[in-house]
Amino acid sequence: MQSWNWCRRTEQLHSAISLPFEPGENQKVAVKIVDDRGIESLKILPEES
Repeated sequence: MQSWNWCRRTEQLHSAISLPFEPGENQKVAVKIVDDRGIESLKILPEES
């Protein structure tokens, strides 16, 4: 059985708003988009300060 916290966390990932995170040493972010057909696109961008 899955916990409610796991369910809430999963719901947060299905949104247009990023969850808070600390940038890593490379100072880049990855943006992944999955459309309704399941086709994935990934773009790696420099982090804007």
